[in-house]
Amino acid sequence: MQQAILKIFFLIVLLFPKLEMLSVFSQNRIDIDSLEQLLEESLDQEKPDSIINSLLLNSFNYYENNEWGKAASIAKKGISLFKNNSFDYCRLWYEKLGFLYLRHDIYQLAINTYYEAFNLAKEKGKPLGSCYNNLARVYLAQNLNLSKAENLFIQAIEENKKIKEPTEKLKQLAYSYNQLGIVYEKKEEYKNAYSFYKKALDIRYEIDDSQGLLNSLYTMAYYYGAIEEYDSAIVYYNKSLDVDKKKGYQVSILVNRALVYAYKHEYNKAHTNLNLAMDAAKRSSFDRSRVYKFQSKVYKVEGNLPLAISSATEALEIANEYNHSILKLEIIPALITYLTQIKDYKKAYWYQNKYAELLQTKNKERNKIVQESYEIIEDIRINALTEEKDALKSDNRILFIVIFTIVIILLLFIFLIVLLRRSRKKHIKIYKDIRVHAVIAKILGNITGEQRSLNVFLQDAIEEILKISWLKFETKGSIFVTNKDGNLEMIAQKNLGESLLKMCAIVKPGQCLCGKALEQKSMVYCDHISDKHDFHPEGMTPHGHYNMPIMFHGKVLGVLNVYLAHGHQKKDYEEEFLETICKTLASVINRKSVQIEFEKQSKEQESLNQKLFAQTLEVEQRNVEIKQFLNEQEKLNQKL
Repeated sequence: MQQAILKIFFLIVLLFPKLEMLSVFSQNRIDIDSLEQLLEESLDQEKPDSIINSLLLNSFNYYENNEWGKAASIAKKGISLFKNNSFDYCRLWYEKLGFLYLRHDIYQLAINTYYEAFNLAKEKGKPLGSCYNNLARVYLAQNLNLSKAENLFIQAIEENKKIKEPTEKLKQLAYSYNQLGIVYEKKEEYKNAYSFYKKALDIRYEIDDSQGLLNSLYTMAYYYGAIEEYDSAIVYYNKSLDVDKKKGYQVSILVNRALVYAYKHEYNKAHTNLNLAMDAAKRSSFDRSRVYKFQSKVYKVEGNLPLAISSATEALEIANEYNHSILKLEIIPALITYLTQIKDYKKAYWYQNKYAELLQTKNKERNKIVQESYEIIEDIRINALTEEKDALKSDNRILFIVIFTIVIILLLFIFLIVLLRRSRKKHIKIYKDIRVHAVIAKILGNITGEQRSLNVFLQDAIEEILKISWLKFETKGSIFVTNKDGNLEMIAQKNLGESLLKMCAIVKPGQCLCGKALEQKSMVYCDHISDKHDFHPEGMTPHGHYNMPIMFHGKVLGVLNVYLAHGHQKKDYEEEFLETICKTLASVINRKSVQIEFEKQSKEQESLNQKLFAQTLEVEQRNVEIKQFLNEQEKLNQKL
């Protein structure tokens, strides 16, 4: 039966290459093993790209919400298959892989992926607007760098203006305008945000772009909800439902509209929308879980915490059953909050442990993907270096043969010099990249290795950073961690004098260069001893500094301090390297902080249990004494 269905699938793809094949598979319930077998057969038989791409898409969609590591492997396979013969399909897989990394907070790999797509588009002379849009989305995520996101979207707009085909040009411009509006909304520049949302909406009405129009209307509704203009939000959610002919956004629109009604205290309408959303979500466990999650939010707004807990629990049960890890990480914190508010600390603590386990599992999987990706990058670099060397040997052999021809000896000599210079620059860049990724891989490897204290980890990190000779750092530096008082506390150092260690043991915000990096939340660079230096230990020699804040979601967790030679010029690649290292350190410091907090809560719970046990013993003792007293009283009464 399955083989017959698969043959029908082949005919559909050949006749309708742009058909959404996911619906065909869901209706016929073809299992993933058959799908993967069909993909291998199609590759062996060299079937058309449209068939192979559709099969890859369905495999990717199957794993995307459950086993995203496999989804990433499928995306990489798509890039590899189409890189040389189909730019459009290849770009699609770059976008899917980058978004997958972005969705799981692996920002550096998302940036690397989108830059690869950017370079490929540039090499093939393709429009670059969508590439700038993708890069901007990374910096927009979780407010990572809104100014950079803004600049990239503006560049995307300029590139999109160069598109010759009028409709495609307007379509791409509308997308960039809408995304730029989101940037301004996050920056709380609501007037600018509305202006760009309106531009995008007007263009999409003009060109009758139904999918884009739906996106604009939904964005406008969300915008009005964010600024608490709930009546306008509902108007735009209603318009979104009218435009959503394929019902692809129906669940999202209904649950968000329900939440807006709840904020307006129109709870009957809120629950009506949730019921409609539940009907629409019957075929999708992911959507059913989302509906229950929003239902819990509505009950929370309504002030009914028991029902909020019940809905959140139902959402979590569905997410557990179908292994929707992203939803589980969203639902559990809300459930912990609700349970804490009703003072059910035992259950809250149990869910806290579950949440910690989920985070640990997610980090392990994410680190595994990162490690594998960097290993692949290193292999690619090494292969490229080997190919360059082979090419150089081949050119030298050719030069040796041609050198006997006196007429062209001078031209060949000049050609060889130019080639060697270019090759040398490439070799240097490849070598540096390999060294950078090796350091990052070592630091990331320590996360999933044996358990060690934060102090030991950071000491190893400063040692590794200062080993890189080509970065021209002095072999001196330190790592500070922000303590509970908001001051910097030196945790790790290398080659610092005793007097400096005493002076810099605790650094306050704004004090010396490290304190300024903490206060400004940005890198502080200095190439000489200036008035910015507040500490002057005895015997201090001329030097400079990179002081890079270790940031996690906008919060400064510490500062990396690296010494430079006097007069050292700031270099972009050094700054980028330090930013990448600090992101890695921030992730580790944050994880350790979470572990410490959980250990503290565990100790508090143990102390509470001991007190309860002591009180229980005391009550039992009193019961025994009362019983003895009653027995004696009864005997006395009998005598009387």
